[in-house]
Amino acid sequence: MLVYALISHRMTTLVEFVTHGYEDAMAAATHLQGRATYAKQAEGIFMSERKGPFICECMIGGSYIFIVVGTTSSKEQEFRDCLLDIRSSVSEVLYQVKKPVANMLSTRLAPILQEKLEEHNVTREIGTADAGIIRIKNELAEVNDIMRSNIHKVLDRGDRLDDLQENTNELVSSSVMFQRQARKLKRKMWRERWMYYVAIFLCLAALSLIIWLMVRFRGS
Repeated sequence: MLVYALISHRMTTLVEFVTHGYEDAMAAATHLQGRATYAKQAEGIFMSERKGPFICECMIGGSYIFIVVGTTSSKEQEFRDCLLDIRSSVSEVLYQVKKPVANMLSTRLAPILQEKLEEHNVTREIGTADAGIIRIKNELAEVNDIMRSNIHKVLDRGDRLDDLQENTNELVSSSVMFQRQARKLKRKMWRERWMYYVAIFLCLAALSLIIWLMVRFRGS
C-alpha cells in the first residue's frame, strides 16, 4: 500500500501528502531525500531504500525529487508507476516554479498526490481481487475436471456392470441348455442300456428255447 508522496526541489519540500495513520512514513523518506539531493544521478534514475516497515522509492527529475513511500507489501513496479504518473501530472506546474519555497505548492498539488496514491492503491486491490477470482476459477475448473472424471468412471463402471450382467445371463442360458442336453443324453443312455439288456435277455431266451427243443426231439 502506498501511503506517502513528496515533491521537493533538492532539500526544499514543495508539497507532500501522507495517508492518515502513516505519519511515520514522512521521517522514513527524509534520509532518501538527502541521498537524492547530494547524489550525482542522471535524469530519471530511481533510488530506493527500506526504513523499518516502509519502503521508500524516489525518482530524480532534473532538480526535482519525487518520492513515494509504501508498506513492505508493495512491489517495486507499483512505486515506479506511481512516481511516473505523479511526475507526468505535475510537470506543467513545476515548470512554472521560479523560486522554490517550502510548501509553496501544497494547496495546488497535495490533492493530486492524494489522488495518485489512491488510484494506484485501488488498482493494486483490483489486481489482487482479480488474482483471487482467477485462483477461484482455476480451483472450480479443477473440481469440475475431477467431477467429470468421476462421472466417466461411474459410467464406465456401469458399462462394465452391464457387460457383466449380459455375460452372466449368457452363462445362465448356457448352463440351462447344458442341463437340458445332459438330461437328454442321460435318458438316451438309459434307453440304450435297457435295450442292450433286453437284447441279451431275448438272445438267451432264444438260445434256451433252441436247446430245449433239441433235447426234446432227441428224447422222442
